Amino acid sequence: MPKNPVSVSLVFPLFALGLAACTPVDEEPLDDPKPGFGETTSDETAVDDFDAEVGLVPGADPEEPGWQDLDFKSRPSICGDKLAELPETCDDGDANGEHADCTPLCRVASCGDGFVHVSEECDNGLANDNNAEGYGSCSASCKLIEGCGDGVVQEDYEQCDHGFDGSMQCSPKCEWFGRIVFVTEGAYKGDLGGIEGADQKCQDEAYFAGYPAPDLFRAWLSTAGSGVAWLDADDGRKFVRPDGETVALTLEDLTDGTIGVPISVTATKTTPAVTKVWSDTDVHGNSASSVDCGGWTETAGQGRVGLNNATDSTWTLRDNAAWCTSSAHLYCFEQPDVGIEPPP
Repeated sequence: MPKNPVSVSLVFPLFALGLAACTPVDEEPLDDPKPGFGETTSDETAVDDFDAEVGLVPGADPEEPGWQDLDFKSRPSICGDKLAELPETCDDGDANGEHADCTPLCRVASCGDGFVHVSEECDNGLANDNNAEGYGSCSASCKLIEGCGDGVVQEDYEQCDHGFDGSMQCSPKCEWFGRIVFVTEGAYKGDLGGIEGADQKCQDEAYFAGYPAPDLFRAWLSTAGSGVAWLDADDGRKFVRPDGETVALTLEDLTDGTIGVPISVTATKTTPAVTKVWSDTDVHGNSASSVDCGGWTETAGQGRVGLNNATDSTWTLRDNAAWCTSSAHLYCFEQPDVGIEPPP
């Protein structure tokens, strides 16, 4: 059967007329159409081809105002999250510090930033000056001119000065160290081996904690009619826990009924779960009674205890005694050393 010859000849003229009707007659074409995603600028750089690491359009200057507007993946930088993001120049997380390679502000440590890096003797920031004078003055190269660490005691500012690293007697801050006080990590039954056995337990824990003179430690402990034997030995230093918190400013302060902070820190800076501490000692360091587990030599009977989480009088003596078969800790106090120079 023959095909209809009219179909092709009529459709083509109509199609051409439709195109002509859709073409604008008077409008001028745009000279510089704005490129969109997938189109290119005059330098052939794709707008949507942003940097995969930071999400910036190539060529965007992070120092220019408003650059954040071009950051398709932006979020606030958080110093301390271990992600060095602008404007940070470093971020070591918990390792950030005043003396570390990365400062608390997440900037690489440098002389003049106001933080004393381990390689510097001082850093007064903008006040660093080779011609600076006076206590605490610091040169432009972060070298100490005059101040703590120069080995010279400035009596208006320092108690002692044993150099930048200090010593066992004098701290790097040029202050006399206090006498260390800690609670034992071990908990013991009432048969301690007498006072000498209790002292040995203190010395053993000081030794295993790495203290340089563990034999200087004695227990805070009394027996019937005999108070703490070492109370007369005093060099004027304050009493401090291993974490640096001050228990008492003086011996008189220690024995006035209250203390500054609980003696709740061990030689290794941990906190024991048990709060009882063998004592039988009143707040003045005197024997409180004869309830002392047979002079701390047996597990029969009871012994008086204190509480290592208290700062009132119960730090050394609470009302109720404990059975000598139970376990309790000991308080250990560092004693003065005749070879240590006392504070002025």
